Amino acid sequence: MRRTGTQSPADSSASPVDRDELLRRLAGRNQCRDANTLTVNASALDDFFARFEPTTRTA
Repeated sequence: MRRTGTQSPADSSASPVDRDELLRRLAGRNQCRDANTLTVNASALDDFFARFEPTTRTA
C-alpha cells in the first residue's frame, strides 16, 4: 500500500528505526563535509517518510 501525504510526516511506522533516532544519527552524519555526503535535515526526512513505499513481498 502506498503511503500518502495525508499521513503525519512523523509517522515512521514502516521504518525499523524511529524518527528521533534517525534525526540523532543524521546530526552526526551531517557533520561530514566530504564530497560523498549530502546534508539531510528534518524537513527532508519528513518528506521522505511522506512518500516512502515499503517493499512488498511476493511469494
